[in-house]
Amino acid sequence: MERIAPLPLLLLLPAFSFAQLINGSFEGNGTGDLSGWTGLCWDPYLEASNCPDGGDWGMVVESGHVNGCINAIVIQKLPEVQDGTLLRLSGWCTRYFGNGGQFIGFGLGTVNNGSYTYNTYPQSNFSGWQYFDYEQVIELGAGDTAMVFLQPGFVNAPFITSFVMFDELELSDISTGVEAVDRSIPHRYDAAARRIHLAPTLAPAEVTVFDAQGRILHAPVEQRPTGEVMVDASTLPPGLLVLQVNNAQDAQWARIMAY
Repeated sequence: MERIAPLPLLLLLPAFSFAQLINGSFEGNGTGDLSGWTGLCWDPYLEASNCPDGGDWGMVVESGHVNGCINAIVIQKLPEVQDGTLLRLSGWCTRYFGNGGQFIGFGLGTVNNGSYTYNTYPQSNFSGWQYFDYEQVIELGAGDTAMVFLQPGFVNAPFITSFVMFDELELSDISTGVEAVDRSIPHRYDAAARRIHLAPTLAPAEVTVFDAQGRILHAPVEQRPTGEVMVDASTLPPGLLVLQVNNAQDAQWARIMAY
């Protein structure tokens, strides 16, 4: 049994940030999955998707309107991303229902104590699926956390209804010049036992757990002779957890929604 002593967050991060979305394609075990995403106005929902490169499900979000909630974005925080990281974000979006919804798109930004900052992002103002692929350097100030945001646009009045669908979102760190480096470690979450099972890795493995704000959390860690690593999450708060797994040769990451 091993408990990892707390160290400054920046010392625990590898030379380049791990960047990966939870449920960017909204698929999960034969059904849709929206874990990891939070709507600022109203909750997104799942519908069957006909995205050209998509799977069975897409995320649908209602557009904002000028007499109600204008900022109807859906976000996913990226607490492991460092200042100066070059990220690449790609994916698809389309008008799903209605004639409104201007300035549809998705992008990268920051969140700080409930205040949201959006970088310039590609936008679509016409019907039909559109694919976007762009790069952005993340600039973080004190207290900032990087985020991905999905923008369903807005309409001019509350009685005009508009919905937008998103699908097949992908995020990669290209700061090193190597695109789509996969630093994730296979894992599964046992909700009943509140245990996180990580794929076998070289021993000894050191595991550090962060919450969505980048704060270190403490949890018992056990590595079996097979190399499998188990983290007891019974004392951890529900929500997004980011795990860094270090061994003598490598550093890998896992992003998990604990509940």
